[in-house]
Amino acid sequence: MVFFKSGGAVVALYPLDKLADDAAVSPRTGSGFGGITLAHNVKEKADVAPVIEKARAAGAVVTKPAQDAFWGGHHGYFSDPDGYLWEIAWNPEVVVDLVIWTNLRAQIESEIQQGLPPSGAAECGGDPLAYVACQDGYIVHILNPFDPLVIQRKRLATFFDYEHRFEAYVPKEKRMFGYFAQPVLAGDEIVAVLDLKTDR
Repeated sequence: MVFFKSGGAVVALYPLDKLADDAAVSPRTGSGFGGITLAHNVKEKADVAPVIEKARAAGAVVTKPAQDAFWGGHHGYFSDPDGYLWEIAWNPEVVVDLVIWTNLRAQIESEIQQGLPPSGAAECGGDPLAYVACQDGYIVHILNPFDPLVIQRKRLATFFDYEHRFEAYVPKEKRMFGYFAQPVLAGDEIVAVLDLKTDR
């Protein structure tokens, strides 16, 4: 599995068959599984089951009841009324990160309100969220095709040596990247292009 930070969210890439197995659904085309799941992390292990039960009461179909996961956490899945799969998970590592992030952001915002330079945030532009995100060396952004950085294609090519094409209106057989391709900016390099889609 590969993780990409995107602001307050994370995009994870996982093999289709393994994701389907993890959610206890069929990976076959036409089964209703689109190859994408949404995940919500809770603060406590005991919170997983009640959230899933609340979703069931609202009309969701539980595909995997709350249970311990092989990676050390606790999780379960449900399919919402529109057919989208949701994972509700407790991950001890994510909870620790969340606590660190919350405390650090509060500290930096307090310093900014007092007119002080944010501690250690200068290398990330002084933004608390960016500072937390870049603690591992660089920030990773999944860019929207309409992001100012992407729309200005000449500038994008000059600074990043990357030629982007918006191909939503290009015939499928002529597309290079995909219908709604999103460049992945890691630090100061465009390292990949994602075309996230659902195939029901």
